Amino acid sequence: MLGRLVSARLASRDVTVLRFVIGLPAAFLVVLAQGAPVAVSAAQLGPLAALALIPGLLGLALYYVGLRATAASRATLAELAFPVTAALLGVTVLGASLSATQWVGLVVVVASVTALGLRERSERPVVATAATP
Repeated sequence: MLGRLVSARLASRDVTVLRFVIGLPAAFLVVLAQGAPVAVSAAQLGPLAALALIPGLLGLALYYVGLRATAASRATLAELAFPVTAALLGVTVLGASLSATQWVGLVVVVASVTALGLRERSERPVVATAATP
């Protein structure tokens, strides 16, 4: 949502650069604050940088270009679908398991996205206005 607001005033390239410039140091600070070890070896730095730059940067750049021409409601639906997709891939491909509350959350998100999508297609207005005499 913040990306949509910023992309109205800045070029897509600038928004993408800002996300990387702010996001990477912020993520590093979170790791330091949690006291978690940074478990990346020197041999993993090259492939990790390639992974961040090629699919990550390219995908993000395309996302912000598309966001300029996409209605906010549709962009929101797409954003909400991401965690559902990640959870389902984790369960089916990686063999992860979800707790009962995570399954409930997944169902709530899917139902909400579906309801919003159907509502967007409806010709009836969301808010009815009183007719003026």
